[in-house]
Amino acid sequence: MITTLSPFFALFLVAGTASAYAIATIGMKLASTGPSPEAYGFILVGLMGAVMGEIILLRTASLTLIYVGIIVFESLMVLAYATYISGHVNMPQIFGAALVISGFALVTITE
Repeated sequence: MITTLSPFFALFLVAGTASAYAIATIGMKLASTGPSPEAYGFILVGLMGAVMGEIILLRTASLTLIYVGIIVFESLMVLAYATYISGHVNMPQIFGAALVISGFALVTITE
């Protein structure tokens, strides 16, 4: 069944799905220092949320646009978290974020 979402709700779902992936990434970072129930909880909740968001999104929009949008949001959130825990952002990180955003702009223009 194909459904239609408002652009605002679709953007909200993309951001929510990306946030869920970012939560799972934080859980993986926590698990890298040693196994803990909290780390596995972050991973489980994050991946479950991402799957649910993607199922809804893929019923309504282009696969390419959805995944690239998720990657953009997730990359920016993980960069913000990495900056938070390390206290700084270096030029390669800024350049990488700019490339991800530029790639998203190219995909949306050609879509």
